[in-house]
Amino acid sequence: MNHANLIVFAPFFGLLIGIFAGSYFFTSREYECPSFIRKTLPEAMIEAKNLKVSFKILETIYDPSLKKGYIVKQVPMAGQKIKTGQTIFLTIVEKNSSNRMPLLLNLTEQDAQLVMQKIGCHLDSYYVPQRNKNGTVIAQFPSSAEKVKSETKPFVYIGQNIEELTVLPSFIGYCAKDITDMLCLHGLPHQLEPTYYTGNDTIIYQEPLPYSILDLTYIKMIYLQCDSKNSRGNP
Repeated sequence: MNHANLIVFAPFFGLLIGIFAGSYFFTSREYECPSFIRKTLPEAMIEAKNLKVSFKILETIYDPSLKKGYIVKQVPMAGQKIKTGQTIFLTIVEKNSSNRMPLLLNLTEQDAQLVMQKIGCHLDSYYVPQRNKNGTVIAQFPSSAEKVKSETKPFVYIGQNIEELTVLPSFIGYCAKDITDMLCLHGLPHQLEPTYYTGNDTIIYQEPLPYSILDLTYIKMIYLQCDSKNSRGNP
């Protein structure tokens, strides 16, 4: 091969050398992703310094059993292959729990109400038959650690050992005197609280809520609110 031919092919050889060199020096290498679970974000950044990866907080949760700032979930998971420059998404334990739903399962109804009062939320209760769970919470909405939005209405299902099931009817919209007379006739304890909106003497709220499943022989109190014309002190 003469010098003229070498000159012709020189750019081609240079291109090939550049491709192989770039592939060797600049191609992202694969590593096995370490576990960052139960580490704080600063600790994870120190451990992953040589991997040259970045972190992004995908979600925060509230869990009082874990240290604040702990990583509880990562994507990719530990053991999966990652490349240099890849982003690892994290779920960490947050510091502020004021807008998170607390865990109410297995609490008594009274204790569950007290917990919700501490975070400034009203809690509705529904009663369902459940063996060995008399008077305790067996389900809740929202789930524990979920965000409680302003429009959310949290409620729980209370398990009761019920022998004779009765569906509590809705008293809402009925004449307050007719309802209280009926409850007195059946010997059911009740409490009527007057409020003022339109003054038509009808029931506007009841607790237990309408259509709760109850054993009326064990019920402690039926609370009623009445839209009363006398609530402003009218004769």
